[in-house]
Amino acid sequence: MKFIVTLHGETAWNIGKILQGQMDTELHEVGIASTTEKGRILYARKEKVMRIVSSDLMRSIQTAEIINQFLHVPSETDARLRECSYGSLEGLNKYHIEIERVLGHAWQESYEDYDYHEYGGEDYSDVLSRHIELLDDLKRRYARDIILLVGHGRSMNTLLHLLDQKNVHMKRDEIRCVEY
Repeated sequence: MKFIVTLHGETAWNIGKILQGQMDTELHEVGIASTTEKGRILYARKEKVMRIVSSDLMRSIQTAEIINQFLHVPSETDARLRECSYGSLEGLNKYHIEIERVLGHAWQESYEDYDYHEYGGEDYSDVLSRHIELLDDLKRRYARDIILLVGHGRSMNTLLHLLDQKNVHMKRDEIRCVEY
């Protein structure tokens, strides 16, 4: 099955380097503008998106709604596309998290081996199991559709790692086509 994958637009917290995780934040004006451009690009593609599935967090919902102003396709939200939970690290500036790392706490940049359980968050296998369950469900329900998935940085890069993408680190304005 074919999926097109993208990240939510930029938020004020992204700009401020504040770890969002599963906290509900909204798009910044820059994120709205870049998402509008992403909608134009997706509209012009040869392979047409037939459905949008986004995380149920506001920044992804807003991204999906803006893109859908161009695509006019069925859209739904799914909590299984949420960002990795970072537990008590959520809401902290990444500078403060780096200080904690220096003091002995773990901040992992890897998309293939991370664990935030000590902070009350998730690890790689938690995020991956949510995504596999979602992809299997979508494949069962919409086998012939090309689906746009709108999600978050760490969780989508975890998904790309599962799908054996060579360049795992997806950029905010990037759009990728993957097979599952």
